[in-house]
Amino acid sequence: MSDQRVIKKYPNRRLYDTAKSQYIKLNDIHALVMEQVEFVVMDSKTQSDITRGVLLQVIAGQELEGRPVLSREFLSDAIRTRRRA
Repeated sequence: MSDQRVIKKYPNRRLYDTAKSQYIKLNDIHALVMEQVEFVVMDSKTQSDITRGVLLQVIAGQELEGRPVLSREFLSDAIRTRRRA
């Protein structure tokens, strides 16, 4: 079993880092990714793994700030690929 940091997401959309016992923001999630820290984001109510959705929020935030992460072609291909599945 790997040691993963657990981040809990509460209904009020707040993220709580259980390893540091403090609330964090999406830019902190970005920092964890950049530092290659293993983590999982769990919905506090359902206990489901929502890591992918939170990572998409990080990407969306960067895109909105004018720091593109994904090319238009990649995004279009991703949508087309999902439709075929």
